Amino acid sequence: MCSRLCKPLSALLALLAGVAWTVFAQDTALDGDWLASLQTGDQVQHLTLHVTQGFSGSLAVSLEGIGRREWSYPGEGMLRDGHVNFHIFIADAGFQGTLSPDGRKMSGTWTEGVPAPLEFTRQPGLGSPARTFEPTPVPAPAISPVTLTGLKPILDREMQPVLENGLPRKTVGGGVVVGVLDHGQRRIFSYGSARPDSIFEIASITKTFTGLALAQMVAQSKVALNESVRSLLPGLSIAPSTGAEITLLDLATHYSGLPSDPNNLWPFNPRNPYADYDSDRLLEFIEGRGLTKPSGTAYMYCNFGYGLLGFVLARQARVSYEQLVRTQIAGPLHLDDTVVTLSREQRKRLIGAMTRTSIARAPGISVSWMERAHSSPPPPTCSPISTRISTPRNTPRVRRPARR
Repeated sequence: MCSRLCKPLSALLALLAGVAWTVFAQDTALDGDWLASLQTGDQVQHLTLHVTQGFSGSLAVSLEGIGRREWSYPGEGMLRDGHVNFHIFIADAGFQGTLSPDGRKMSGTWTEGVPAPLEFTRQPGLGSPARTFEPTPVPAPAISPVTLTGLKPILDREMQPVLENGLPRKTVGGGVVVGVLDHGQRRIFSYGSARPDSIFEIASITKTFTGLALAQMVAQSKVALNESVRSLLPGLSIAPSTGAEITLLDLATHYSGLPSDPNNLWPFNPRNPYADYDSDRLLEFIEGRGLTKPSGTAYMYCNFGYGLLGFVLARQARVSYEQLVRTQIAGPLHLDDTVVTLSREQRKRLIGAMTRTSIARAPGISVSWMERAHSSPPPPTCSPISTRISTPRNTPRVRRPARR
């Protein structure tokens, strides 16, 4: 097994070392603030884009709407060979375009449902107008296979530049954990501030647990994959159906046609947008939008759809989402540190949050809002959408659960 795992593992570590290397010619062509005006129908929305550029053209952005409708959403993107793209996760919208030769304009297409032309202009005196592009790094070749007993010295060597220059360095406080299972032998290697029993927030990996809970309940004949979501929400005044109904399978496979983020999501903290989104607001959106599946629906990654799936399954089981995961998955697999609500002892082992400040201290690392750790666990009311907690020592114990 190790002969199959060690080559890709070595390649991954080599890539990690490259990501953390800070002695590089950083391209600052987009750093700064940009202005644009978006025409939608007969309305104009004025936009301000804040850009921080990192390693190999990666972009951390924040898009703000100014004027009558004010908001601020984070996102991430890439600059490569003069081509620019970024995605605003909470709005499920994005921009694709090109940077002008003088580095002062970005012209392209804004897509939020319907494509529209959009041009950003750099604010005077901010950022660097120089157009310099960093070449794409070439990953180091994979090393020969090694046994589990010989893996640690190689990991230590590969992780050294990461520990010196990346997020795990002392001034930032990040941590890295590598878990390996090889023919019944289990080893956990930790670096930086992480320890083998450190607890991490796992963000969208929560969807894996929700999907597995669905598979378990189908096997137990508690629900069916082709069962309509409407049938599991009796007593609600949901808008009448005008076509095919959204099923549990549609939610699990991102084919529901629901928006990734509902139109009543106006978070207090955009970096943790679902922290204050509770079941009342979820049902409010469903009652107004209905559960009709649009004709010709294609695949579209949907945070809200998985939140709805977790909510419906927990409601059908007559327990909270946290208890559903505990009963169906974490309990039987003895994943004692895989929880939604941390105990006092577990809080002491929670790995430090990845904030905008810590990212700024580690240039070149771009972390999306959906994958960024938060400093505290979310309320159980929104846990199907938000982040769950887990620890590295839990992960290697999972023995290939049933696939979705």
